Amino acid sequence: MNKEKNHHTESIPPKKWKMFILIWVTVYPLILMVTNTLRLLFPEMKPPIAMLVTSLAIVSAMVFIMIPLINKFLGKWIRK
Repeated sequence: MNKEKNHHTESIPPKKWKMFILIWVTVYPLILMVTNTLRLLFPEMKPPIAMLVTSLAIVSAMVFIMIPLINKFLGKWIRK
């Protein structure tokens, strides 16, 4: 019975407004960290290249680190 309940809970789609808030709260600090780090390490970097590196770093961090952590620790709350 417990397995069925967990499976049912996992199949419920997350609440969009909760995901919006969690992703925004996660993305904003990542943007600040990556852009400031790039400016410090590579002050002469052209803006299009800086944006490319920034977006690559942020999307990678979100997909492979942050969203799995959000789902692991807040998955039940997101789906309530």
